Order: sequence, then C-alpha cells, then structure tokens
Amino acid sequence: MPKVITISDDVYDKLSKLKKGRSFSETINELIEFYNKNRKGNKDVLLQMFGILNEEEATEMASETLNIRKSFRFRAVENGDT
Repeated sequence: MPKVITISDDVYDKLSKLKKGRSFSETINELIEFYNKNRKGNKDVLLQMFGILNEEEATEMASETLNIRKSFRFRAVENGDT
C-alpha cells in the first residue's frame, strides 16, 4: 500500500538525479539496501558510491589506514597513555 512522505526540496532534487528512469521507491529501496550492506565501513562504499578508487587503490588505502591505526595504539601503550 502506498504511503505519503514529506522530503525537502534539496532531497527531492538529489533523489531525482539518482533515480535515472526508476521509480522513487526503487531508488530509495536501493539506497537502503546499499546502506545496510555497507554500514560497517567497507572499501566497496567508495568504489560503488563514488568510483574514485580502483580495487587495488582501495585495498592499498585500507592497508595503510590499518597500519596507521596500529601505530597509534602502539604509541599510546608505549607512552603509558590509555
């Protein structure tokens, strides 16, 4: 059964650009599915959403980020900070 929702003009404009011939319901459903699949932080988010990184670059960025995070944890323990 159809439901009526209210959205701001700027959100409507953004959805209109995203839908590309699909219905608003299909577009919103796709966005929700995408969010649910990727909400825990996944490198595929950048690939699918923005297309700015290829698979190799995304993997390298994830690896570098992990190394940076590990180095901060190590320093905190080494200096006695918690």
